[in-house]
Amino acid sequence: MLTAGKYFQKRREAAALSIDDVAERIVAPGWGAVHLTANFVREIEADRIVAEDASLTRISERAFPVDRYVYRQLVAGLAVPALCRVCACSWMDACIGDAGPCAWAEPDLCTACVSRPLVTALAAPNISDLLRRPGAASRA
Repeated sequence: MLTAGKYFQKRREAAALSIDDVAERIVAPGWGAVHLTANFVREIEADRIVAEDASLTRISERAFPVDRYVYRQLVAGLAVPALCRVCACSWMDACIGDAGPCAWAEPDLCTACVSRPLVTALAAPNISDLLRRPGAASRA
């Protein structure tokens, strides 16, 4: 089951940012405590704390897109809209690439993630399927 913290982590990873990268982008001016901000991000991803709306807004504006609605629904244990199984984007929070916003390639896979190298491996029913089919992990 996808948690709010795992959703947050997937969105960060989809933006190709480390926790330290995010901390550097969102640290409060004059505060200078990047390591404390990095710990804050780790706590969110571990579901040990719930990010407030102001924090989610700051993160969305300065680091990577986070859909506050999806995050809040996950915190509450309620249903969420369709999310990509790789990057956790939604129709309200699409990946934006050179070709514009992504679309749905499958019910739980966006077009931006179809070409990501790990998608085939992630979509495989189990690792033994990949071992039986040489080169399967490199096909999109």
